Amino acid sequence: MLRSRFWLASKGAAFTFVNSPMNARNFATLKNVNTIKLANSTIRNFRERKKFNEALDLVQQLPKLGLNANADTYKQLIDVYKDQGQFERAVDVISQMKKSGIKPNAYTYYAAISACTKANAWRQALNLFED
Repeated sequence: MLRSRFWLASKGAAFTFVNSPMNARNFATLKNVNTIKLANSTIRNFRERKKFNEALDLVQQLPKLGLNANADTYKQLIDVYKDQGQFERAVDVISQMKKSGIKPNAYTYYAAISACTKANAWRQALNLFED
């Protein structure tokens, strides 16, 4: 189900992911859309609507869809964990990034530190800040 939803979103047919009505002109412009950006936007959309499981499922599906996660993908994943109150998992995402060869940036560090401070995990926040 998720794969077909994402496929529809990548073709511009899913109105829940694309906020404008579908027409031929919109479809033509979506042919050249960077697909990982669309996936990241979909993850963000799921998170904002509190559909955390769908967001996590999409992140797990990315390799099967032939997509490589980027720094924004990991930032969105950190935000999902932050919104769920799972700061430990948010911090673990930084390690996952490094293992996959993606250098954490200011946005990902800020999101992870924010997750720690939201959970009053000041020591972990300081460790990230010093990283």
